[in-house]
Amino acid sequence: MASFSSADNARRALERLLAAGISDARLEDVVSGGRTLWRLRVPAAGDPAELALRIAGLGFGTPQPVRD
Repeated sequence: MASFSSADNARRALERLLAAGISDARLEDVVSGGRTLWRLRVPAAGDPAELALRIAGLGFGTPQPVRD
């Protein structure tokens, strides 16, 4: 859904999603180009379109689907 270079910003974003009832949201840390990034991930459960609208309504913009 989103990547952050700041762990604090990533945690704040996660807290917003959890407070909004998006309980499956999680953070994953990855190293890319020698830097640690924190990815905010939300598994698509139920209606993906409705979930995308909820996330966008929280000010995150339109989430991008990712396949692992």
